[in-house]
Amino acid sequence: MQRVRSDRNAALDPRRLVRPATGRLSLGVLRRAALLRLLPLAHRRPVLHGPRSCVKRGNRSMDEREIAAAMTVVAGRELLARAADALSVVGVVPVALKGVVLSALSEGSGAPPRPMSDVDILVRPRDRRVAERALAAAGLEEIARSPVATTLRARDLRLDLDLHTALVEPELFRLDTDDLVERAADASSLFGRPVRMLERHDFYAHLVAHFARNRSNAHDRRHLRDFAVVARALPMRPDDVASHLLERGLARAARYALTLASRRGDEFAAHVLSRLPRDRVGALVARSAELWLATHAGNAPLAVPALHALNRSLPAGMRSLGAHLARGLASRARRVLERAPEAR
Repeated sequence: MQRVRSDRNAALDPRRLVRPATGRLSLGVLRRAALLRLLPLAHRRPVLHGPRSCVKRGNRSMDEREIAAAMTVVAGRELLARAADALSVVGVVPVALKGVVLSALSEGSGAPPRPMSDVDILVRPRDRRVAERALAAAGLEEIARSPVATTLRARDLRLDLDLHTALVEPELFRLDTDDLVERAADASSLFGRPVRMLERHDFYAHLVAHFARNRSNAHDRRHLRDFAVVARALPMRPDDVASHLLERGLARAARYALTLASRRGDEFAAHVLSRLPRDRVGALVARSAELWLATHAGNAPLAVPALHALNRSLPAGMRSLGAHLARGLASRARRVLERAPEAR
């Protein structure tokens, strides 16, 4: 019986990644790919036992929920491959973000597959229009658009692609897209396609920014685990990470996010926290945000001020909050004007 490699470097082997299909993928094909190609199973053939069908994974079994998560990972790799192929025609190399990269970095570690709800890529703002046209020509359907992102749907994969031109709102932190793309590392060996990924310190900084931007709290265990995944897969010095976070205006957001991660046993997050410069106001703001977001998190309107309080300074936070509210009012006004002709 042939065994599948499960060493840590397996994630870097492009032969283990899913190739773009010439036709549509059925759920059965995705399930089979999840079982046979992506997961570091003990055997290629499923081992069925007990009252429920499970797949043997090392010394434990996978249940249907983990298999479903693995199917989303396979679909995400397929969608990224399609997007990369389409964008290569117009000379755009996307920067893969978040989940699709994290799943590749953690592959072979023995951890359960990380479910994916969408695939995120970053391009320079000047490449947005040409990228949208190329992706539409490849069969992706635009379903939503904002000032900094376009969402396109691959209906056969039941998955969305988020085409970003910025990681956060312009006034938040210091994460310039052109700088991020310029520093991005080649990840073609990881995905088997012309794709980049954020430079490792930028990657860690993006996790901090994303956690704060989503107004997440201590209950968001999946995103808190991501810090340790990146630290293990992409070795860094805590001093360098702390300096990078400070330069990117993320010191206060890091005090909030990494404090929660360190409480869950993330030693690297604790080391990074200890290297941040002393900031009594920042520590107070981070603690206040923690208390506030414990009850007002996510999309709750009352969570928004906490995010902007975690900006690089309180004056910067006031400006970013004002800009956020102005954009919200402008968007609401546009919707009212669009509905006006229908009401007549």
